[in-house]
Amino acid sequence: MLQLEQIFFLLNMSFVDSFKKWFNVGGVHLAFEMERNIPKANAVIQGKIKVTSDGERHVKKIMLTLKQRRDVYRNGSHSVEYMTIGQKSYDVDYQMKAGDAKVLDFQMSVKPQETFTGNLFNKATDALQSKGGILGQIGEAGAFVKNLEMIYQLEVKTDIEGTIMNPNETTQIKLF
Repeated sequence: MLQLEQIFFLLNMSFVDSFKKWFNVGGVHLAFEMERNIPKANAVIQGKIKVTSDGERHVKKIMLTLKQRRDVYRNGSHSVEYMTIGQKSYDVDYQMKAGDAKVLDFQMSVKPQETFTGNLFNKATDALQSKGGILGQIGEAGAFVKNLEMIYQLEVKTDIEGTIMNPNETTQIKLF
C-alpha cells in the first residue's frame, strides 16, 4: 500500500508533467535549413524545416508566413512594420517521441509589394536622374532608396495536440 508521501509525490509529478505539456516545456523544437540570401531573379524561397522532439507529442499542422519588412520614420521615431505577403499550411501527422526528428521540404514564391517604391516613384526617380544639378542629385538619392535590399521575415508555427503554447521560429531573408 502506498504511503501518503508517495501519493502526494505522484500527484505532484502528474501536475508538473501536465504543466510541461501544456506550455511545450521539453517539447517540440523547430529549425530552418535554407539559404537566406536569394537572388531577385529567382525569387523562390525553398528549404527544409527540421522538427525535433524531447518528448511524446502529436504535431498536427505546420504553417509558414512570409512578411515584408518596412521601416517607418515619423517625427524622429523609428518603427518596423510587417506586411504579410504569403502563407502556406501543411497538414502533417507527426507522432513524435523523445529524440525523433522529421524534416518538411517547403517552397514559396516571393512577390514583393510595392509599398514604398511604386511605379510613379520609379518613373520620377529615372526622370530626375537624367537632369543635372540639384534635381539630378535628388534622382540619385531616389535611385539609392529604390535599390535597397528588401528584407523579409519567414515564420514557421506549429499546431501541437494538447499544447496551448505552440513553438515557432523566425528567420530573416534578403533579396539581392
